[in-house]
Amino acid sequence: MSEWHEEYDLAINNPPKEGDILVAQEGLALLKVELNEGSPPFIYGKVNVPEIVGVTPKWYLQGESDTFHGWKCIILPRARTELAKRFGLGNETMLVKSLRVIRPSVSKKSLLCEVHKFGDEPKPEPVKEGNEPMC
Repeated sequence: MSEWHEEYDLAINNPPKEGDILVAQEGLALLKVELNEGSPPFIYGKVNVPEIVGVTPKWYLQGESDTFHGWKCIILPRARTELAKRFGLGNETMLVKSLRVIRPSVSKKSLLCEVHKFGDEPKPEPVKEGNEPMC
């Protein structure tokens, strides 16, 4: 068995656990928003181990992909409120940098998560010599 195949098997047999930080393989991760009358917004992402030789076998949040075989990452109510404040609920999707696993769901079929890093955080402006504020 190849080294990559062994690493892949190890990854898929060890799902994300409490405290793990989940990131997208490239760029930002996609969260989907479902709005149903009489219910709070349902916001979730998807995490899986890509079956691509050459890609480090580990759990990644999915971007804009319809293929899925892994775990659903359900955003907890407090984190959901923060997402609604930042992005509003008018979109069907939201983009984030990473999620933190809080715990598995009661059914053990999903992961309950919060946002670790948002995708819209501004980068600090570099300080240029000669542009320091004068007191």
